[in-house]
Amino acid sequence: MVWDMALIRQVQIVVGVAILIAVGSASTLAKSPGQIPQEGIATTAVEATWEYSTDGGKTFGKTPLKGAPSKHEIPVILRGTFKIADPTKVAGLWVRLADEKKPTVATICTGGDLNAASGGYWKDVGYCPILLHASVTLNGKTVRLPAGPMLYFWLPVEGELNPGANVIELHGRCHTYWQGPVSKAITARLMTAAAQPVKIYNGPTLGDFGEDYFTVTCRTQMPADVTVEATPAKSTATAVKVTSKNRIWHRLKVQVPKGTREVSYTLTAKVGPHVTKRGPFTAFIPDVSAKTFRFVALGNVRAHPYAITKWGPNTTTVLKLKPAFVLHTGNANEHGTWEHDWERRYFQPGGDLHAAIPTFISPCYRDLNGVVNELFYTPAPNGYLHSWTKVIGSVRLIGIDGNQLWKPAGQNIKWLEHVLKGAKEKFVFVIDAYPGYSSGKYSRSGNAWLSQSRSAVMPLLGKYKATAMISGWDPDYERCEPTPDKGCTQIVTGAIAKAAYRHSGRAAGRNPFANGKGRPWAGAAVAHVCVFDVKSDTVEMKVLALRSNANDTESDLNVLDKKTFKSR
Repeated sequence: MVWDMALIRQVQIVVGVAILIAVGSASTLAKSPGQIPQEGIATTAVEATWEYSTDGGKTFGKTPLKGAPSKHEIPVILRGTFKIADPTKVAGLWVRLADEKKPTVATICTGGDLNAASGGYWKDVGYCPILLHASVTLNGKTVRLPAGPMLYFWLPVEGELNPGANVIELHGRCHTYWQGPVSKAITARLMTAAAQPVKIYNGPTLGDFGEDYFTVTCRTQMPADVTVEATPAKSTATAVKVTSKNRIWHRLKVQVPKGTREVSYTLTAKVGPHVTKRGPFTAFIPDVSAKTFRFVALGNVRAHPYAITKWGPNTTTVLKLKPAFVLHTGNANEHGTWEHDWERRYFQPGGDLHAAIPTFISPCYRDLNGVVNELFYTPAPNGYLHSWTKVIGSVRLIGIDGNQLWKPAGQNIKWLEHVLKGAKEKFVFVIDAYPGYSSGKYSRSGNAWLSQSRSAVMPLLGKYKATAMISGWDPDYERCEPTPDKGCTQIVTGAIAKAAYRHSGRAAGRNPFANGKGRPWAGAAVAHVCVFDVKSDTVEMKVLALRSNANDTESDLNVLDKKTFKSR
């Protein structure tokens, strides 16, 4: 697969950046994400001597950089020299940008330019200078950053410290939004933390699984050793242990304990002598050779204060449905690149859904960020790419990253046709965040993602008799039935927590298979999930309306739509 970064960088992910308040020079446990790197972590400011370059490192000066003119960028290097007497006493290191006179935040952007990481809500970006395309070195070695764009108030720095002098460099481009005076001078600040108990958060999240393995991901507040210990849930058989060492982002592939697929697992984080545990969690690891099973499709959490009130009880309902796995059609978090905001907006309200049920996400435009890439372990060979294929019993799943280029005769389309041509399974379900056909609010005008889904992807699915394409994008439910030359059954499921919207007349006018003239079509503007029961020769789908009531069981929910898919 080809990851088309040029296209990804054109995507306008909606993100805001808050103006943060001053950082004291002493150890602090303040609660604001602008005051400290991590809530609940004791940190100490580190004195550093900063130098600055705008000519690629040929020359450095002592004068702090000034912001570029409105919506312009200047290439910059910030180099800081600092001393650490005893590196063994330092467990965490963070860097931030700051105004020279007022330490209001200047955000560090990693993994992409400002459009890729924060375009859209320019009013929320405010007047903060931003270091774009930031890469970081510590003592000459490249610091590992998450696989995808992120905006950091405090950037965690993984790497080895030297006793005595140390050098950190930030390379990027500096930007000032139109509200910000160009005269503001930009410098940087450092914080360290000693070994202490740390939080395991942003998970655990279950992802890809196989005949003898399952995957677990999470984050820790500073570099830590994280061990997953798994045992059969109903016995005391020998535990299986896997450890991820000295990392912030943890991605572990764990052997399924012998004798059962119902697993009890615990996560342990170790920093120096300090140990923190989360769990035990119970999960049933799906059997890839199963003849009958259930899966659920959902999307558009768009986690923000309104959605949080629905996301929590709705995940409780999904857990009661007991799916083998979840297909997530994208737009998980309203502000996906705010690295500090995922726990309180998405994972905490979501309870144990991702800890108990493996989840595959097809990224929509708000999902192009490091959190989604690091925490949703995909079936792709490297565990990162969002275009993949996986066989479970009589079902072939195909994940499509609609943010890439899918054009006739392109490499991605060639890959898809190769997979479809070789698919011998009875059912083929494709998940792509962007629908080929939709009558929803966000499809009133065309865009490149929807257009290529309709013109390049859908005809192939029709040609090879795919069962259905499952998409998100629009905040509603819809099923329409394209003719075989134009595609396969199109399902839009995009309102698990976000406010649902009525279908748009203008969008329906662009959808030749929308409601009317006896066409088979169903739709609703209501929070919902799609439930698929795989049987020997059929897959039975029913769409359940959610009431955001944590006490609901399946029998309490109204059925919005039903369809039985027959073997191909």
